[in-house]
Amino acid sequence: MNWLKNRTFVGYMIGMLILASTVLAGQGFASPRTVPLAVGTPLPSSFVFEGRLGTLSGSFDFQWRMFDSLTGGTQVSPIVAAVSGLPVDSGEYRVIFGKFGADVFNGDARYLEVKFRTHTTNTNAPFTTQSPRTLLSAVPYALNAVSAWNIKGNAGTSSGTNFLGTTDASSLVVKTNNVERLRVDTSGNVGVGTSGPIAKLEASSIPGGIGLLGTSDVRGVIGRLGSISCGGTNFGVGGCGADSGIGVLGDSNSRGVVGTLGHTSCAGVYAVGGCNDANTVGVYGHSNSDKGVWGNSSAGGNARGVVGTLGDTSCAGSYGVGGCTGNAAAYAVFGRSLNNGAIVGSSDTGDVFIGVTGDSETHVARIDHNGRVFANGGFQANGADVAEFIPVTDAPQPGDVVEINQDQPGTFRIATVANSTAVAGVVTTRPGLSLSMNDMAHTDANAPQLALVGRVPVKVTAENGAIHAGDLLVSSSLPGYAMRAPRHPEAGTIIGKATEGLASGTGKIMVLVMLR
Repeated sequence: MNWLKNRTFVGYMIGMLILASTVLAGQGFASPRTVPLAVGTPLPSSFVFEGRLGTLSGSFDFQWRMFDSLTGGTQVSPIVAAVSGLPVDSGEYRVIFGKFGADVFNGDARYLEVKFRTHTTNTNAPFTTQSPRTLLSAVPYALNAVSAWNIKGNAGTSSGTNFLGTTDASSLVVKTNNVERLRVDTSGNVGVGTSGPIAKLEASSIPGGIGLLGTSDVRGVIGRLGSISCGGTNFGVGGCGADSGIGVLGDSNSRGVVGTLGHTSCAGVYAVGGCNDANTVGVYGHSNSDKGVWGNSSAGGNARGVVGTLGDTSCAGSYGVGGCTGNAAAYAVFGRSLNNGAIVGSSDTGDVFIGVTGDSETHVARIDHNGRVFANGGFQANGADVAEFIPVTDAPQPGDVVEINQDQPGTFRIATVANSTAVAGVVTTRPGLSLSMNDMAHTDANAPQLALVGRVPVKVTAENGAIHAGDLLVSSSLPGYAMRAPRHPEAGTIIGKATEGLASGTGKIMVLVMLR
């Protein structure tokens, strides 16, 4: 210890940890016994301090206090360490300290103040204060870290007192390679790849990278309003909003929301889009009470709310919902319904449907708001007659001969007598054009229709002899059947002219309708 004798009083830390053989109890600290630490041995909770009182020897009483400054400052240790009758040999002494209380060694500089007096039983005897205070080195800070957060895991923690974070108005920052990767700001917003998050979670990626990726075998990422339950499975990104809320909203200068299957690349500029390599749906919308998919645009001449394309085709024009296929042999817009309208058009004063052709969008067909159809090329129907929906009092079937019901004027019934002058014609099977005096848009398509002109199948009987092509036909006594007209038929009994023959019995032949 001779190398210490020529130095003024120095309080310094020995950069080694020891296990204390005797701890502070009663009147003082005992001299420590140095114990080497094997690998895996728990660290001690005390440290050795070796001090000096000039060249004094004898028994002395000591007090030690911890401050935050070399002079003046504030005492930071709630505990005052004290020893009575500590041996000093030629100015040298050794003592074992605990940690002076919780959070004393928090990383800030700490200075030890030493007070001493010759040992006495007089508790009122004054102490002499050494000056200056002694700056402590690393060992007590290392001991404080023993009870700090362990990177290998912690047990017995309390969320109220044990946590990762800050206790002042500063953000929590996580870095790798000295580059910020994650930030939790003072408002609780979390930013990944951004130092200024504006939402509870904001993720930003380098150009060409992925900002946020959700992977699941049922639902990847879900956004919802409130605590509602979002139904459905097998989607990458989904959203649901209570009442009139928006489930998923995307905003971008190029593509707002894009859903893909099979890592497909979706080109183009649009608000909502989807693409896939599989035989599946690109974009799907569902709602129990409102809009499943909604698009809106107010761009003026070329405003388009929702556009569906094939092969990145450009769809010109201004419309709410549209589609185009380019040169592909496919549907631009397709609708299917099991019991209602597959595609519905609505207009208060304009047309509910307009058909155009070419890039100039020349109008070739339209349906106005009154239901009138206008077509430049006429109609090509899969049927050979024109028919009219009629009210009936019984249940005539296609091919039946019917007559005016004189008992209930304005209605029709199956003809039951031969050569009836009340005969009206034949119930059509599949008309090319159907007429009605009622609301055609809500008329039952399965209701009976009376053939007015054209060719139709008619039930016939050989009751008045074999029927040959060209014979005139009238009603027979067999209900609903026609027969060959007599040589001089009465006016108003002719149904039409046979275009096929029937040798005997009953059957069904094609007849040219021509009442007279």
